[in-house]
Amino acid sequence: MKKIFSLFMIIVGCFVFGFAVNYFVLANNLAEGGFTGIGLLLYYQFGLPLGVFFIFSNLPLIVIGYFLWGKDFTFKTILGVAVSSLAVEVLSPLQFKTDNLLLAAIYGGLLSGAGLGIVMRYGGTTGGNDILARIIQRYKGMSVGQFYLAIDSIILTMVALIHGLEVALYSIIVVYMASIMIDFFLEGVDSSRQSIIITNQVEAITEFITKEMHRGYTLLYAKGGYDKREKEIILCVVGRREMFELRKAVLKIDPQAFIIIGTVREIYGLGFKERAEERKRLIKSAT
Repeated sequence: MKKIFSLFMIIVGCFVFGFAVNYFVLANNLAEGGFTGIGLLLYYQFGLPLGVFFIFSNLPLIVIGYFLWGKDFTFKTILGVAVSSLAVEVLSPLQFKTDNLLLAAIYGGLLSGAGLGIVMRYGGTTGGNDILARIIQRYKGMSVGQFYLAIDSIILTMVALIHGLEVALYSIIVVYMASIMIDFFLEGVDSSRQSIIITNQVEAITEFITKEMHRGYTLLYAKGGYDKREKEIILCVVGRREMFELRKAVLKIDPQAFIIIGTVREIYGLGFKERAEERKRLIKSAT
């Protein structure tokens, strides 16, 4: 069932992508990055169908994907390329033409990025830059969205030279919004906060965390770089809305405390994903 659901979500993502490209981007003569951007340029200049370009341009990359990730990835890539090509052609009559190019750029980027993010989150790809982005993410650690933003700058320069600066500037918005949505779907929908607290009131603060916030914490043992004294550092992860409460309490207990706050995308463990999974199991057993 998990495999079937993954394949279903890949198909859904492809159709969301195809809808966004037609309804907002192509309808208003905007462009995107990656292979989609190249395909749109060829469509505007020579009338080459976008779906046809997707299929033929991705054949070499499908072969590369087979050697790097095996049969399962290749199957999902073929599925993604075929369905996205079909979706772009089938949904081509759906077009929303508007004089507000900013509106078209924002929603075109959000929806196309959401479609690609869904496809990639469930192990598929629409080919083109997706395969290159996976290689960079795997070996260099750069996020997929950042890779798209970098490589697409080259393609958008071509757009500016062919279709003018105004179209290119609006197309940059499309690419940027798409990169945000891709990272959102790939890195998780959670937005918790990680706090590192350096304080002389460790006992009082940890007591507040456990008794008042009902959260756990970890003590890290470190040595000060300036005074060379050994000390305990509190590492604690809380929900986004709980961060304000924790920060306020820490500064009240120790106004001299040093607090480092960072965003974490996804957390697995007691109190976070485990709690949600446990709730699902309890509901399932009860029914």
